[in-house]
Amino acid sequence: MSESKELLNLTPEQLFSHDHPMEFTEEHKKGSDEVYCSRCGDPIEGSCYSCSYCKFYLHETCSDLPLNINHPLHEHALNLQVKSPYPTQPACDLCFDGEGFFYHCSSCQFDLDIKCALSPEFISGDFTKLEHFSHPHPLILVPTHNNKRERFICAVCDEPTSGLVYCCMDCEFYLHKRCTELPPEITHPYHRKHPLALLANPPVHQAGCSCYLCKNPYQGFIYHCSRCEFGIKIKHILPIQPENEIHEHTFILLPKPISFFCDACGTDGDCISYICTVCNLAVHKECMLLPQIIKIPRHMHPISHVYYLPENEDKQWDCKICYNEVKTEYGSYYCSDCNYIVHVNCLRERDWLKMGVRDVSSQQTMGLTPNDYSIISAEDVTATEIKHFNHEHNLMLIEEMIDGKYCDACMVIISGPFYSCKQCDFFLHKSCAKLPMKTRFWFSWSEYLLQEYSIFRCHYCEFLVSGLHYMSERKTTICCLQCCAVPDFFAHRGHEHPIFFDSKYKGNCTGCGDEMYSGFRCKNNDFAMDYQCIALPKTIKHKGDKHPLKLTYHDCDDPSQYYCDICEEKRDPAYWFYSCTACNFTAHAKCTLGNHPFINQGIAATFKCHPHPLVTVRKVYYYPSCEECHKPCLDLALECTEPSCNYIIHWDCSYRIDSQNL
Repeated sequence: MSESKELLNLTPEQLFSHDHPMEFTEEHKKGSDEVYCSRCGDPIEGSCYSCSYCKFYLHETCSDLPLNINHPLHEHALNLQVKSPYPTQPACDLCFDGEGFFYHCSSCQFDLDIKCALSPEFISGDFTKLEHFSHPHPLILVPTHNNKRERFICAVCDEPTSGLVYCCMDCEFYLHKRCTELPPEITHPYHRKHPLALLANPPVHQAGCSCYLCKNPYQGFIYHCSRCEFGIKIKHILPIQPENEIHEHTFILLPKPISFFCDACGTDGDCISYICTVCNLAVHKECMLLPQIIKIPRHMHPISHVYYLPENEDKQWDCKICYNEVKTEYGSYYCSDCNYIVHVNCLRERDWLKMGVRDVSSQQTMGLTPNDYSIISAEDVTATEIKHFNHEHNLMLIEEMIDGKYCDACMVIISGPFYSCKQCDFFLHKSCAKLPMKTRFWFSWSEYLLQEYSIFRCHYCEFLVSGLHYMSERKTTICCLQCCAVPDFFAHRGHEHPIFFDSKYKGNCTGCGDEMYSGFRCKNNDFAMDYQCIALPKTIKHKGDKHPLKLTYHDCDDPSQYYCDICEEKRDPAYWFYSCTACNFTAHAKCTLGNHPFINQGIAATFKCHPHPLVTVRKVYYYPSCEECHKPCLDLALECTEPSCNYIIHWDCSYRIDSQNL
């Protein structure tokens, strides 16, 4: 392969806010890591420009984009943007993708990604328009290039929009192209007396109206006979794809509604069904097209659809999402390597059935990438000295126990073997030193990237935390290391049964009483936990007691003793607390932890509230007054590092001042 390179010295304006020179490559090396264009988001193939400093890539065709355009879909000029004017990456108003650069109207908050904005159909003005009887505005045919539009519903058939779609962006009105081609009147074998007319607004009666075939209430358009009050949903009229995914034989339609149990998903039906006479199967229409193999974030292997599993009298199969029993005589998704099983409808509710895998050979695990740390010397496969990406000095492996020190990565107290810096007060758990730079978690489809030490707010436990953390690829979600380590199903020391994550749970946390709209719960009783209570340390040191305080889940003391020894207020015995049995010391969990318990001391930074650098401190015996609110600094504070300056301010006061000055 011939490859020539030349240095491209363009101004920052020409490179659109990129400060480094770009190098031209005639062909991206085959077999090298896949990279993506920073403007359009597509993989780089063929010639491109690249920046060796910051992994910035451009297709050759994307390097010469106009900085502003006039587009037929919008009345104002659109300007090319590299940085989002919103808190998160914008979504294209046409295709709803959110990758790469985009064209933006600041007056209307209107956005188009590169592909849609510069689509040949729109640039030439040769795009398809449609006047449809159901909508007052013209509809345009959208040249989709992804499946993000499936989040919207076709007004005709009430199904997700995919493929070619007519839309009115002002009204968020969508129609499948095939649905716009439906005839205004049909004759149908389900109702042979009269023709059926296409209605955009189904009739409504006090008794309610439902489809003759599926018995569900009308939604979207219907074909209807007004003389007989007979109606059929459009989705039962549309042709079915001839090839199904999960079965080798052809399914035959039974046009008469019957009661049956679907062999594909295990739920009952009182509607039309499709049968396989060879295998004696009956399935719902929507279950005919289930993918044979799918990947889900909850499990490391692909899982396959099975119509049944052999009966095992000694084993009850529980769905690994809802943890209710799976009837193995009906269909489910199953991993034979791990005996992992889930209900079809649990996957359908989470929209995970779209993640089909057509190539069985692609059944790889959701593995971890190599770690970004290097071994200086090793003994028995354990590194005794490492160079960590987040610290300037080498770290030594320490086997002895140490008291009162916290890991600078996860802010959990140090125990067992750990790495330490001889020159600085820097500590890492052995496990935290080996964290992968890129990985996936069960709670998200996104890849997460390990970020350097900083102060951040975790999306899950909502604590302010100092340390390493993972951020989603699109930079929309930040997760602390403690929350990243929580599995979707585990045994907790505060409860006798395992608990699992339930995205639909609504109730109160057993540990603190706070209201929850999702969280971890027990299938056998009302026990439930939020991420904040999961993050509570098992033991903690507090200046109010000379011994470590232990997290306690049940209180059997005399009710007259239900007081917090820190705030001296009453304590609800139903909620978790910290205690020392030797000293008869008990305290609220929040009082014991204090404000911002996961922010380390000694973090130096500059803040808008003071001209000198400040460092985080927690005073133990002497509590100077805050310069802002004049109250004693009993908890986390910021102190000036200049010897001649006595400035100190509560963390919360400085945060409020900085927020006001943004």
